[in-house]
Amino acid sequence: MNTLRGGPSLQVAQDERWLLALVRDPGLRSRLVGTFRNRLIVRIVSSIEEAEGALDGTRELPVAALIEFEDAAGRSTIPLVRSLTSRRPVVPVVGVCAANDRGGREILEFAQAGVHELLFVGAHESTNALARIIATAQQVSAADEITSVLADTVPDKVMAFVQYCLRHPELATVNAIADALSIHRKTLFVQCSGANLPPPSVILGWCRLLLASHLLGKTHRSVESIALDLDFASVNAMRNMLKRYTGMRPGEVRSLGGLEAVIPPFLRALHRTPSTRATPVTHVA
Repeated sequence: MNTLRGGPSLQVAQDERWLLALVRDPGLRSRLVGTFRNRLIVRIVSSIEEAEGALDGTRELPVAALIEFEDAAGRSTIPLVRSLTSRRPVVPVVGVCAANDRGGREILEFAQAGVHELLFVGAHESTNALARIIATAQQVSAADEITSVLADTVPDKVMAFVQYCLRHPELATVNAIADALSIHRKTLFVQCSGANLPPPSVILGWCRLLLASHLLGKTHRSVESIALDLDFASVNAMRNMLKRYTGMRPGEVRSLGGLEAVIPPFLRALHRTPSTRATPVTHVA
């Protein structure tokens, strides 16, 4: 794939996957192109106007946006970041920070603007690090979107548990999440039981599958890559859990829109009382 540079007159084809990069550092630009060669179009821009033009010039949103703290004219990009996170919340946003004394201020302002991940110039620029940061940003963005979808259907008492499960798929046990939330494991069970919900282990399993389904629907990442990044024991473990919980294979979920396909069976399982619920799933420990 070719790498596009320049002003907003250059448009990305509707069927192309692309990455928006408002970065000034020549070395970082070069490494981005090398990392995603033959996988993505890397659209490199220098100004806020060029970034906005790139976003408005195609219906296909970027798989992620890397935004430096200032553009080439020295203007803060925080308004652009806020616009992205509010108007286009499905786009994962990576804040590109300076690895110097100014970095603390940049981190704070990026965090307040809602970026999904941070990249430090000079520290996170290897091929593996760049790819991993994009993947992490996609997962955090997915977690935020799923949380907003579930906000009106999950009782407040267990919403913090659900949100933490979505944000931290690497914590694959109820004990680990209870410890992270500084509550007792039994408290989670009492809260779920009191709200007439399935046990925490089942909800945890569903959260991991919701993340997987979102990534299947919104990205072109392989099933193997998604299973690895979400810390499933193996790709077959993810496939088998998805089949048990939803009756679908990853390819079916992807073809049916990803998250859209998995939300209905999740809600059916969520609102089925423990006394009448069948046992079609294997609990996550």
